[in-house]
Amino acid sequence: MKRIIGIDLGTTNSAAAFWDGDEPRIIPNDRGKSLTPSVVSWTPDGEVLVGESAKNQSVLHIDRTVSQVKRSMGTGASFVIDDHSYSPVDVSSLILAKLKLDAEKFLGESIERAVITVPAHYGESARAATIKAGQACGLEVVRILNEPTAAALCEAGRTEGRRRILVYDLGGGTFDATCLHQDGRAYTVKSTAGDRELGGLDFDAMLLEEVLEAFAKQTDIELRAHPALLQQIRDSVERAKVELSSRLSADVSLPFIGTGGSAVHLSHTISREAFSQLVAPLLRKTIKITLQVVREAGFGVQGIDALIVSGGSSRIPLVHTYLQRSLGLDEVHMINPDEVVALGAAVQAGMIERGIDTVRVTDVAPQSLGVETFGDCFVPIVRRNTPIPARSRRVFTTVSDNQTVVEIHVLQGESELVSENTSLGRFVLSGIRKAAQGQARIEVGFSVNEDGLVEVDAHDVDTGVRHSVSIEASEQSLGSGSHESEIEGIRARVQMLFDRLRSEIDEDLAEETSHFLNLAWTVGDADTERRYEIVAALGALADELSSYADVAEVRSGTA
Repeated sequence: MKRIIGIDLGTTNSAAAFWDGDEPRIIPNDRGKSLTPSVVSWTPDGEVLVGESAKNQSVLHIDRTVSQVKRSMGTGASFVIDDHSYSPVDVSSLILAKLKLDAEKFLGESIERAVITVPAHYGESARAATIKAGQACGLEVVRILNEPTAAALCEAGRTEGRRRILVYDLGGGTFDATCLHQDGRAYTVKSTAGDRELGGLDFDAMLLEEVLEAFAKQTDIELRAHPALLQQIRDSVERAKVELSSRLSADVSLPFIGTGGSAVHLSHTISREAFSQLVAPLLRKTIKITLQVVREAGFGVQGIDALIVSGGSSRIPLVHTYLQRSLGLDEVHMINPDEVVALGAAVQAGMIERGIDTVRVTDVAPQSLGVETFGDCFVPIVRRNTPIPARSRRVFTTVSDNQTVVEIHVLQGESELVSENTSLGRFVLSGIRKAAQGQARIEVGFSVNEDGLVEVDAHDVDTGVRHSVSIEASEQSLGSGSHESEIEGIRARVQMLFDRLRSEIDEDLAEETSHFLNLAWTVGDADTERRYEIVAALGALADELSSYADVAEVRSGTA
């Protein structure tokens, strides 16, 4: 059977591991190191560099280098190099391809399958984007595994019995806290929460500002205006941050810079105490999230039997101080926090590879999933921390007489207000039985698989008309992905609003609406550029009609 590897696709560094007989082992890269920088760079002559070589080139070609792409997964972000646009999926696939190649060289065999880890709080679009990145480099992603769960799996075989476990995962770009219950070799996630914009990169940014202010007192050179110099300082700041985990002070220096034939040597000493004061507000935020997760799990602050820390930023001494002060526990010291997630992914990969279930894991939905109703209200259908796989359904109804079309707006988040949650997309169910307002029954169902990926369906209980979609790899997008389907969805939305508001809208807007509705029917004959134009026009028209709908609802007292 083909080997499956485990991959920790990190914000600043990535790692791969495999199951070696009776334990997981890290796969070294082509330089013999366990960690590969999550950096991609393009040389002026078009060569693509990944890892250490890309990070080294960033000093001279920061404008041709992409890093921290993990924070952009599942979004519409793009990176332009030489007039070519690269998506987060494109960049991540290059990093994964490097890990795949290094694994093949080390293991001496072709690698076609992998378990890839993601932050526990990652949304569905980011998870789908991670799978797509794996597929783009020739990997079948057999499982998406939450990083804190992977960390717990790495420690799974070391201790039996019943335990309540807390995983504190502070990486380069993201933070997660997860509570699990262990019963022998069965692990059940009870609660999870996190922040995808909190990690070592944020500590670096705060420290960089401190250093730049100090350097500004030593020279008149505007360092921010020189990308190469700024990148050198940024790299030196990162090294100093790492040193402060084992030393009481560290130096950041920039030697021999200047103009007009004179050179200056810039240097600034940072104490651990000063660094701790700088990052304390962000670390207190991680502790607040951690205590919330402990409460939601029902463990109680004094009810935790084991604490596992993971992620390179968890080495910061103040992290240990806060955890000890808040929970009264020391972490499990036997696992390298930089490697524990990749090793845990290898444990899962080994079980799938061998077709055994020596360790059973039940995870949870990281965020609530639901739909929009009137008045900016969000109705959750699958609540956060629901064990997955999960299925849940709820019945809604129509808001106007003889309504034949409904739009389903899918969201994730914890706020009761739609505007404060994340939109995953919209789709339309047409062909509903005509009836008086409130009589039709529209059942909306959510299905979340063990990877945390979501399928949504809606059907008219009376007619049986049904439509289902999967969350795709880019935010704000649901559906089949074809231009025709996209236009049809928006066309139906416009038609629904137009029918509701025919008496409310002015003559010019009514004429414009009819024009684009008719145009949408002929989309199959339009070229690609024209299709995009139609989509944009219909989308703008739908938004304009929506504003009329809001006014109409206020007038009728329904909002």
